[in-house]
Amino acid sequence: MTQYPVIYYYEARVMKEDYTMHVVFPDLKAVGLSASTAGNDREDAREAAQDLLAIAIDMAVDEGKTMPEATPIEKVDIAQFYVEEEVGKPFRIEVEYISV
Repeated sequence: MTQYPVIYYYEARVMKEDYTMHVVFPDLKAVGLSASTAGNDREDAREAAQDLLAIAIDMAVDEGKTMPEATPIEKVDIAQFYVEEEVGKPFRIEVEYISV
């Protein structure tokens, strides 16, 4: 099983019920792999993140690349992985591990 930390952040909208949940894999982004996806809710975003991680692993294997080492969750720097100007100020940020 492969496991990487993922950052979820909720895009602020007029009503909290009307949001997009963005997902970023810091370790994948750091090495130039596709690292971002989104969902309409937590479950949708988590499924999209699992799919993205599986695809990134397959692509790395096909291209003969080594996947980066997973950063310990307590060392993930959340501030650098969203751009406030692009998505607005997030009203909630969460970090967890995603496994495939």
